[in-house]
Amino acid sequence: MDAPPQWPEIRKGRTVVVVQFYDLDKSGTRVTLTHLGFGEGKGWEEVHQYFTEAWPVVLGRLKDRFVNGPLDWIAVQRAREAQAKNEPTKKGANDGR
Repeated sequence: MDAPPQWPEIRKGRTVVVVQFYDLDKSGTRVTLTHLGFGEGKGWEEVHQYFTEAWPVVLGRLKDRFVNGPLDWIAVQRAREAQAKNEPTKKGANDGR
């Protein structure tokens, strides 16, 4: 796994993500995620914090996918296009025109 673009030097290195699935019979599946290989030094603590906050979101979306079904990406794109159409552009929004 590489770090987000805002940490270009750390992004050159790689970390390892291990995802394990445990069958709990009729009660579901337990998923564990282990992220290994973080370095030390400038930026690494920030990258670690970034992933500490990001992984629960990712795992929540994974769970949602299996509970509610796959995401309709066409509907998502249409909603984004409609939102973009209705939002004023930044340029000209506050320039007195």
